[in-house]
Amino acid sequence: MEKFKKKKIPNTNLRYNILMTIVYVIGAVLLIQLFNLQIVNRE
Repeated sequence: MEKFKKKKIPNTNLRYNILMTIVYVIGAVLLIQLFNLQIVNRE
């Protein structure tokens, strides 16, 4: 039973990590865009 659990965990972790990385990248891009808009508006 332990072997099967160990095999299932990496697959779910890979999917979770991929989703988290995508969300993190999108969040970072949105933050950069917001900072750029603030800088442009200030100028």
